Amino acid sequence: MKERNRLTIAIDCDDVLLDTIKTSLEEYQKRYNVAISPDMCYSKDPSVWGVEDYSEALKRQYEIFSEVEFPPIPSSQEVLSRLSKNHDLWVLTGRHEDMAEMTQVSIDKYFPNIFTGIRFTGFLQGDNITKGLVCREIGAQVMIDDLPTHIESVIDEGGLREAIIFGDYPWNKDHKLGSVVVRCLDWLSVESEITRIARNVE
Repeated sequence: MKERNRLTIAIDCDDVLLDTIKTSLEEYQKRYNVAISPDMCYSKDPSVWGVEDYSEALKRQYEIFSEVEFPPIPSSQEVLSRLSKNHDLWVLTGRHEDMAEMTQVSIDKYFPNIFTGIRFTGFLQGDNITKGLVCREIGAQVMIDDLPTHIESVIDEGGLREAIIFGDYPWNKDHKLGSVVVRCLDWLSVESEITRIARNVE
């Protein structure tokens, strides 16, 4: 049997490692009496969030992220513990650098001693650092993400030949998969796919 190759794998945080959207939208409704459909969770239209300016919605979301604990996605802890023995794993998140401390707390609690490091792109705040550029910097060969925009970035800018779109969420379920993209609905499927990639990578 062909030996596995060691991979550098970039992994998104929200809704890939942590169950973020469902939990944060429930909390948003509880706090502000505004119900937001999951398929609108990335909207920057202030009316969706019940505010006059989107910056206020960002402020509210930041407070929720600061105060609410997001549980890990099922099986992520066990699978990543196994993968970390054979591969170099990075958290690559669209969160802004100002959320570094709270993000580190969650990673240390649920995924201790698993990740090489955490990189932030500030995607939601409109920063122009893309995940594709970061993948190139850290030498990632595989990206696991739930948002099609990031998957496209790591292929176009990062030059990745392997990418996994995670989950069957409203914001990605209709995404047309390219030849280098595989959809995995759960972490056990991700583990199988990483094993396949590691055995076939040049």
